[in-house]
Amino acid sequence: MTQLLLSLIPLAVIIITMLIFKINIKGKFKFIVDKLFWSFIVILIVIVLSTLLKLVLPFIYETGQLGGSFLYYLIFAALIEEIAKFISLLATKPKNHKQLIINGIFIATLFSIIEHYMYMGKVLSQESLFIRLATPGHALYLLIPIWFIILGTKNNKKGLFTCIGLLLGILVHAIFDTIDKNVVFAIIFGIIGYAVIIYSLYKASKMIDNSEESKDKLFVLKLIVIIICCLFSYFAFNQDSSYLSNGKYCHYNSKDIDIKVDSAEIISSTTLFGEEKRNFIKVKVTIKNNNKDDIEFDDFNFRLKSNKNDETFVTTSNVSDKDVDSNNIIKTQSEKTKYIYFEVDGKLNDYRLEYSELTPKSDKCVFKLEK
Repeated sequence: MTQLLLSLIPLAVIIITMLIFKINIKGKFKFIVDKLFWSFIVILIVIVLSTLLKLVLPFIYETGQLGGSFLYYLIFAALIEEIAKFISLLATKPKNHKQLIINGIFIATLFSIIEHYMYMGKVLSQESLFIRLATPGHALYLLIPIWFIILGTKNNKKGLFTCIGLLLGILVHAIFDTIDKNVVFAIIFGIIGYAVIIYSLYKASKMIDNSEESKDKLFVLKLIVIIICCLFSYFAFNQDSSYLSNGKYCHYNSKDIDIKVDSAEIISSTTLFGEEKRNFIKVKVTIKNNNKDDIEFDDFNFRLKSNKNDETFVTTSNVSDKDVDSNNIIKTQSEKTKYIYFEVDGKLNDYRLEYSELTPKSDKCVFKLEK
């Protein structure tokens, strides 16, 4: 729930800014329905393009060799998402620059909220929560080609400026995704993003929109599609509906590895920097490396999540225990078993173990903790 509320921050800023600048939208309910419909269309286009690119470029996507690299994010995030948003924006048929700006901001922001709902329950650090959810990235990426369209129209070079703006938006998106773990960078990026949005809405408030409210003959159909998509999203991305038990492998496709939990227990141990005993959950995890390259155990970002309030606990290397293993390398076509530790206060069944990454969004391993 925290993640979903954080993802609403950009939308709240946009609405407040529009009220301050007295930007009135004709037919507000129909406007939101239309933009939400096209936001779901963005999701559909992203899925189609992503599937096609996975077939064309499996060596990048499936093996994960370039996962986390600039090229990976350029292809599997920035390229397909910015193209999808731009297509949906044009499909709204904005009649003037004011509509172009407002339609673009809402389509991108609503798409961002839908996408962030798909992150619900994923492993997100506190930094990622702020970086991914509270910054207005998607609106900024789409505003770049929008302003280039406006500049191109004034210079009678609309086609050239549109292409340059779209490519620049894709590039900025890929750069942000590549280095988004830097909190200082994210704060600067967030400030720039909100400044661009506020400035764009300010300029839009000065623009004249003499167009009459057009009748949307597909309004009822769009409303039905939205309801169906919302229901599908709820059931498809309803998190933690099932847990894996001890000894059952979870196949993680993007890395081509298998993960399983062998056992879990509560232990009392001193820390490396003190004699006071603390309670830890000690989890025995096995990772099978099916990849052609060696991998490191510590590359796998395990998180412990509370079943009561969804609080996240990260692994610790501070525990003093005889089973602590410093060897992290998992050779190709082999497996390694290792203990990981979380400092907690509750009982074993109060928590679950998760492993997932932000991409691909559909991959997730959730384990029930059993002795």
